Amino acid sequence: MMKAADPVVLLFIDEIDCLATATQAVLYQILDWLGLPNAKLVLCAISNTMDLPERMLPRVTSRFEIERVDFEAYSRSQIYDILCNRLKGYGALDAFNDMVLRLCAATVSSASGDIRKALQLCRRAVEIRLHSVEETGHVTLANFESARKDMVHGSPLCQAVRALAANVRLFLSSLVIELRRALGETVPLRKIVSRLLKLRRMKTDETHDPFSIDELEMASSAEQIAVKLERIALIRTQVRTEAFAGDAMVLLNDTLDIEDLCSTLLELEDEPVIKEMLEGGRPEAASARQLKVGEESVPVD
Repeated sequence: MMKAADPVVLLFIDEIDCLATATQAVLYQILDWLGLPNAKLVLCAISNTMDLPERMLPRVTSRFEIERVDFEAYSRSQIYDILCNRLKGYGALDAFNDMVLRLCAATVSSASGDIRKALQLCRRAVEIRLHSVEETGHVTLANFESARKDMVHGSPLCQAVRALAANVRLFLSSLVIELRRALGETVPLRKIVSRLLKLRRMKTDETHDPFSIDELEMASSAEQIAVKLERIALIRTQVRTEAFAGDAMVLLNDTLDIEDLCSTLLELEDEPVIKEMLEGGRPEAASARQLKVGEESVPVD
């Protein structure tokens, strides 16, 4: 029983969306504490997904009143300004070709908006430039592209993707394509299955037969693939509400960048149409087309 003299407890939970399991039992228990008599508890939680409250089960949302504070990812111009200010602070702005900074900002902002990724790319590009005996001057676009590829190849999660079976990689390709079509962070598993069937027909030249046993078996195995990918921390699955209990929502794991995943899938994919579908949605490809490499350049802004 809480007393008047007892201190107020501030409970801070980071990445609370990881607790959004099918039953949401842990979330229910935590939020139920708020309803205890004379509860001196303040709950502050951070979620990487914008619509987490809408995905919670009604029995969970009934336990609290939410005050939402949205923190947007860094924009392209903000990332560019941060990089320039960091370089100016060390008197090293001339160390980078301006096009490199703009392309880096465009690439990162269109994927995750994580400034840490931009700084890591720039740091690796500098290392490549310093180890090059054939080049002089500032960090170039070629250095940046090499840095980006190095970071993709060095990622443990991307290495895990390379070790997956072809049908599992096709599932991930379907997920990437649907995420970009939805312009969001999550897509229903049923949409991934629908896309997966279409991609499979592209690779096997099969005609569409809605009553095909093979297609029915593939649809039923998609859930098993999702479970496997979740176990190795490549994706996460969530259930929206009790009304959609049979339609799980799928999203990439927070540590897996969609552009890194796409680059890895492109390396391994041999079907031209599927590669075009993956490549066509890549924001960095569009950003690169806005740059004219040579003596004259067109700003990305």
